[in-house]
Amino acid sequence: MYDLCGNRLKKLDKSGTEEYHYNRKNQLICRLSEKDKTAYRYDQQGNLLEVAGAEGRTVFSYKKSLYSPIPIKCAISLTEKASEKLDGVIELLGDIV
Repeated sequence: MYDLCGNRLKKLDKSGTEEYHYNRKNQLICRLSEKDKTAYRYDQQGNLLEVAGAEGRTVFSYKKSLYSPIPIKCAISLTEKASEKLDGVIELLGDIV
């Protein structure tokens, strides 16, 4: 299932159902499945800053380049406290969407 902008809203296959939520800029902000919750965060220029899920958190920073930003990945394991915070963010996103 897709929205009018072409964003995937739901995917159903043998592994289960996944739901996708987007912000007003059509950026993926949340992916939910029976097994996993993943949240995405962007800067004002639209660059992906952070991906947080059950397996941990990946933070991206960017070097200024003549042509485009160059992502620098930094993987951080998700602590219990961060996991609770992620659950709160996803609940908040559910209220927004």
